[in-house]
Amino acid sequence: MMLRSFFPIGQGAFYLEQFKTQNQRINVVYDCGSSTPEFDIKKEIRSNFNKDEEILIVFISHLHEDHVNGLEYLMDYCNVKNIVFPFTYPEDRILMSIEYLCTSKKHDPTDSVYRLIDNPSEFIRHISPNTNLYAVNSENENSNDNRQDLYNQAEMDRVRILNSGEDVFHRIWDENIKVIKKSWEYVPFNFKNDIRKDLFYNALSLNLGVTIDDTNIRQYLAQWSNPKIQKIFLEAYKEVNKYLNVNSMTLFSGTKDFSIRQRMIIPYKKYFCKCCWQPKRINRTIYRVTAE
Repeated sequence: MMLRSFFPIGQGAFYLEQFKTQNQRINVVYDCGSSTPEFDIKKEIRSNFNKDEEILIVFISHLHEDHVNGLEYLMDYCNVKNIVFPFTYPEDRILMSIEYLCTSKKHDPTDSVYRLIDNPSEFIRHISPNTNLYAVNSENENSNDNRQDLYNQAEMDRVRILNSGEDVFHRIWDENIKVIKKSWEYVPFNFKNDIRKDLFYNALSLNLGVTIDDTNIRQYLAQWSNPKIQKIFLEAYKEVNKYLNVNSMTLFSGTKDFSIRQRMIIPYKKYFCKCCWQPKRINRTIYRVTAE
């Protein structure tokens, strides 16, 4: 049996799928974050997992605070075996870092969320060095030149590349999931959109009076502590008025077995629901959590 839970975390995302057999339960988590002040995501993690309990996979749709600010605690509290997230080039991370600084109340380039955005693999390995990291290639990276750049960057980041649209289970070698692999699949897609970056760079160039691109943006971001520079960044971000995250991962989670269907279970709380699968007919589910 598989139970799917959507936790009531307010603004953000935190989902759990548990495959239960007589001898074990296998946990798969999708995002782990909330920006609702009244919600304690650490308490929710402790309520649903035992200390050091194994989590097979954590899927991260994108690196916005309300989707990832519980990840550090989850990795520290549980034994996370694998993490799957959208592949991002350094220039993409710079843009996401700027967005975080412009939208966060702290405006702090030293806090954990900023460090995760700036270098996901380094941040994760520092907390959980035995966790396997998988980065999902973008649908847009089709040329041989782009693909070589991607693999060079992946080698530097020490992550394994998954092609967009590839079943994750084919790459995870774990004896405990043999039964699940026969009937279930997880297929992530990474969609990249550079239009927002171009709009922001144009606005920033006008405000700074110099042409801003991937080659010099970090130079100006390094001056964030300067109130004048900070004001220019904030004004450019406000002018664009769009999320700057250029990567957003969509995950398909569903059965490969045509004899399986899903059904709703009556929730024990008015805002909490679970689903399970049992024989009869197929019913697939797609999770889509976009940058908006």
